[in-house]
This record gives sequence, structure tokens and C-alpha cells, in this order.
Amino acid sequence: MKNQNRFFFIKLAVLIFLLFFPLLSFGQSYKLKGQVLNSEHKPIKNVFISTAHEKSKYTTTNSKGKFSIKVSGSDTLVILSEEQELFMVSLNNRKEAVFILESSGKQITLDDNVYSVLENVEKEKMLKLIESLQNPPEKFYSTIYDMIREEYPEVSINEGTGEIIVRGQSSVNYSNPALIVVDGVKGVRLSSINPNDVESIHIIKDATAGLYGGLAVGGVVEITTKKGNK
Repeated sequence: MKNQNRFFFIKLAVLIFLLFFPLLSFGQSYKLKGQVLNSEHKPIKNVFISTAHEKSKYTTTNSKGKFSIKVSGSDTLVILSEEQELFMVSLNNRKEAVFILESSGKQITLDDNVYSVLENVEKEKMLKLIESLQNPPEKFYSTIYDMIREEYPEVSINEGTGEIIVRGQSSVNYSNPALIVVDGVKGVRLSSINPNDVESIHIIKDATAGLYGGLAVGGVVEITTKKGNK
């Protein structure tokens, strides 16, 4: 009798787990990494990216057309091109996505699914909201690492050592970190840099990194400060 009761409670526990697990995972958030390309597969920068769930949190694509943003798998991504063309695409738990804007500027493709420009009353509401978000005060970064991640979401950063991996090495193996160059000075520690003093960040991955010598085998992170740009 005791064994029967025990078996009953085990089955009940499994049933409850199966019923409620989808609800628990439904709202979990994660970082979506993506890229926006044109019909010639060239990156498009300054594309506005947000979600239908939390429109106040947004990002824009960098010079490589790449972006990263916190989402939930059940959410809908909101994409606004520089031509004010608005698209809404279901995420369906994707963690990586490449969007291709058609040359007509009226369609966007993801995984062979074609989405048309949003043309209804909701579009006007969304555009007004986005317009109010696109002119915020100057962005504040708590660390230089946050600033680099936003501009280059594909790099790996070890904040403990201040090392950056830019050539696709394992994020665990930091044997070939990038050379940090600030205003032309090599080997500066990232932790000593105030992100609000930074004018621009440029990462060199190709052979031109060799101009900096053997220390640049893992690439170069060039940082120009506002003072150094004068």
C-alpha cells in the first residue's frame, strides 16, 4: 500500500512538472544576437531594434549590421529601418537571427519567411513611440566593457583580466587576447578607461593588425578618447 501511494505521488509530481514547465520557460529572458543585411548581404547600420513586450529597451545595429538585445522567446522583435519602414517578426525562441531587407525596402526575410512592412494604425503608434526613444540623453555606460559589448557584441571579454578575444578563439582560452591601444599607446589596461571619455572604438581583426607587431596576433582594439581626438 505504501509503495502504491509513493508511486501515485511520483506520477503526480511528474504531471505537475509537465504542466507547469512550459509556463516557467515561457517568460525566461535571454540575449538575442542578430544582424541586418541588405539584399546584397551587406550590413546595414543604425537600424532600430526593440521588442513588442518592452519597447522602451532598444538598441541599434553597429557598422557591421550586428546587434544584441535581451528578449523572451515568445516575444516579437520590432525593427525600424532608416527609411522609417517598420517590421514586426516573431522570435519563436531564436537566439541568433540574420534579417535581410529586400532592395524594395518593403520586405524583410528571416529563415526564408518574408515579412511585409507593417501598414496599419499600430504602425503610427509605434513610430511615435520609437521617435521619442531615438532621441534620449547621451548614453551612460557603467564600464568600458559595456560600451565595447554594445558596439561589438561578437567579442568575448574577461572582465577579471581585462582581456578581449576578437578572432573567434574559445572564450575560455585567453592565450591570444587582443592588444589594447588607447590614443596610440599600446598595452593600456581597459579597467583604467572611463567609458564616458571615449570618442570611438575600432577593432582590427585582419592582417593590418600586424602593423602593431607581434603583440597584435590576437587582433587590436583601438580606442580614441575625446581628449586624444582633439
